[in-house]
Amino acid sequence: MVLHSGVQNKVYQHPAIQNLTIKTSRSLVWVANSTVFIQNSDCVEGILIPEPDQIIYSKRQQFFHWREQIIPVYQVSELVSYTNPLLEVNPRKALTVLSSPNLSELMLVLNQGQQTIALKTDIEHLIADTELVIEPFGIETTLPSYVYGYTVWQDLPLSVIDVVTLLDQTIDRSHIISTGFSHNSLTPAIATTIEPVVLVVDDSKTIQQIISLTLKRAGYQVLQANNGQEAIAQLLQNPSIQVVICDIEMPQMNGFEFLGHRLQDSLLTKVPVIMLSSCSSNKYRQLAMQLGATSYLTKPYVQQEFLTILKMVLENES
Repeated sequence: MVLHSGVQNKVYQHPAIQNLTIKTSRSLVWVANSTVFIQNSDCVEGILIPEPDQIIYSKRQQFFHWREQIIPVYQVSELVSYTNPLLEVNPRKALTVLSSPNLSELMLVLNQGQQTIALKTDIEHLIADTELVIEPFGIETTLPSYVYGYTVWQDLPLSVIDVVTLLDQTIDRSHIISTGFSHNSLTPAIATTIEPVVLVVDDSKTIQQIISLTLKRAGYQVLQANNGQEAIAQLLQNPSIQVVICDIEMPQMNGFEFLGHRLQDSLLTKVPVIMLSSCSSNKYRQLAMQLGATSYLTKPYVQQEFLTILKMVLENES
């Protein structure tokens, strides 16, 4: 990873405008999408490139498995809702950035008040300067309050955005609410008045009992099957089943065969399937998702993660 150490911050002179110098020694500063982003490093709990099996896909949003938590993932470029006015009036040259391709894959885990979230950054270049000179735009335009102003980088005026303020003003609205998470907690409320029906498919009676006990304590009705064939029979006999928790390695009809058979019946495909297997292979996960599984978890599972994903799946199907 190469950090840029020679950023030139030229100031656009404008009457009655004084420049602002921001110290960035305690900040993470990067360039992405012709914008400079500043993130207070005190809020950063982790910087990493996630593994494929750490990302959980939902119809509405992605989630990230972090330290036995399921946290929402946001794309910083999708949260910024304005265009740099100086780039519109000064399109003299394109911004060219040379950086490690791995930078764009970096994800930040941030402590956002009482929430923990993951942020996809699309980093093109990391800036290592301890100070940034920032100027007001000096033109009549309405800008969000998360925009500090602009700085000149590679001879182009780039907007400077405070990430903490950006997140405060964007994810606190419909982004968090639509996922089923409350603003003050990542733990979803478990319904007590409605009892969705869950089918647990596993050839181990012990595993069946453990999963069933977890589900019943959380307010779910539970049906059980020992293999894929029994699962199909249960689904046909009980149209009230709303989700299936299914193992892979089972006699007579394994989990993959069950998924394949399910694809041949339009009624069965309407019931989402969460795979719960002792195999953590990415190939198994990819195959399960290709065969129509909604999610893939591994044993031993984290109870709160398991219940959180189950709730998300049910909400997305409602």
